[in-house]
Amino acid sequence: MRFVPPRIGDPVHLSGRELGESADVDALRTAALAYARANLQGRVAWNAHTGWAIAVGRRGINKTLNHGARREHLQSVPALLALIERGTLVFSEANRDAEESRNVPRVHTLIADLVLGTGGAAVTYRVRLIVRETNEGYRFYDHDLSVPPLPN
Repeated sequence: MRFVPPRIGDPVHLSGRELGESADVDALRTAALAYARANLQGRVAWNAHTGWAIAVGRRGINKTLNHGARREHLQSVPALLALIERGTLVFSEANRDAEESRNVPRVHTLIADLVLGTGGAAVTYRVRLIVRETNEGYRFYDHDLSVPPLPN
């Protein structure tokens, strides 16, 4: 049997300036955290591919920003709700952490495309989104961008 990859929805577009123009990564991280707390925390995105209501909580925001040292990763934060909405489910598995699996039995991976920048400076990234299925519902947990970026 031949593997047929899932169709990825239309990409999300960002200029890369949604969080400001600072060249300093620490300032960008501060801006991303402020944006996420004000605009994402407590929100729910409906994923078109699965029909799931995926909540964005403090833990997912903290996980995303604690390891996101790359500028592009931080710049992608304003796109999170749209990426969750357009993401395509590519993989689901049982939680491998036996203790945690009592409350989080399954972990899901979605992918979506993000175009960051404008005009000739635009770069397309494949974004991997991790969604944890808890006993209470679906929760955004983390995301990362492909390196190197996808060819345009």
